Amino acid sequence: MNGLIVGCSDYLLKLIRWQRRELIGAPVREVVNTETEQLIQSQLALREPGQQSADLPLCFKAADGQEIIVSGRICMQQRAGLPVLFLAGLENSASAEIIHNLKEKAQVLQEFLDASTEAIWCIEFTEPVDLSQNEMEIIRQVFINECHWSMCNRAMARFYDIPPDVRVDDIPVSMIFQRNAMNETFIRNLIQNDFNIDRSLTIDIKHDGSAKYVENNVRSHIENNYLRRLWGTVHDVTDFKEQQQHLVHSEAVIRNVLTALPDGVLIINRKRIIKALNPAAQQLFGLASGAILEQDFTDFLPFPRPELSRSWANGEAHRWTSELRHQSGIVSPCDVRVAQLDSEEENQFVLSIRPVAARYRGRVPRISGHP
Repeated sequence: MNGLIVGCSDYLLKLIRWQRRELIGAPVREVVNTETEQLIQSQLALREPGQQSADLPLCFKAADGQEIIVSGRICMQQRAGLPVLFLAGLENSASAEIIHNLKEKAQVLQEFLDASTEAIWCIEFTEPVDLSQNEMEIIRQVFINECHWSMCNRAMARFYDIPPDVRVDDIPVSMIFQRNAMNETFIRNLIQNDFNIDRSLTIDIKHDGSAKYVENNVRSHIENNYLRRLWGTVHDVTDFKEQQQHLVHSEAVIRNVLTALPDGVLIINRKRIIKALNPAAQQLFGLASGAILEQDFTDFLPFPRPELSRSWANGEAHRWTSELRHQSGIVSPCDVRVAQLDSEEENQFVLSIRPVAARYRGRVPRISGHP
């Protein structure tokens, strides 16, 4: 026997995706792997013409090179007085049902992803990231190892303004998730949290090239200490971050203004406790901020009239002249104005202090609790 294939079933042809004219006459070693070839040879030595083998696992090389394992039988026949081999692929109903169920579940999952209004993404690492390396090397590999988008839904495409005619899977990961300081910090947080993290910030790039702040919930698939897959959801927090940056900038401007003001400024609560002050107030009292904060402002600026102690915090603007007590014991008159702050803290007030005349040399006992 010369090991040439002289026949096969239609079902087997369908499974291994060969044309009959290509398969018939080909050496069996070209269409099966080594183990299957050895199995066939052993069966030939044991079989008589007309006998069939039990169901056997046969591994065929498909036309595209992929290995396909099917359940098959070997049948010995005589043709022109010579022994020939007939391979029959058998349909395995249990396997077919499993494959059908898997396909059905995959379809349901894809429909679920596409119907979701939440942007869902997945990064598959064709070149897995070696997690046995040090932190900097892991970060480097996350950004440079070969990877691609997978299972991204339509909401994700809309999230990054990707045109309908462009497939997300065809866009390089690095075009959206670029390497920068914030994104390196994001990966560092992932490493420190075993690649399982919520509400972690990145800067991503939309399809038009503009940047957006993104909050990520991330999970991972790690196998044999190699990162093979990251997936998660994203939320746009660009407006929030821009507003936050604006507030930080505004706060810096206000601080600069308060620092430059010659008038003393105190922030106090309804219980008259000082919560904040500017440098001019420190200079007027002759004390460091630590000795002034959390003190009753009337320790430094007593009310000139008893009724003011009841009405100063009634929400209206008030103005009076008080005697400012310097820590040295010097007392000097000053103009005091108070108004309620327009903020979420309804019980906070701003108090401004402006000296109105040169200090006179009267002395009073030093303020209790201060040097």
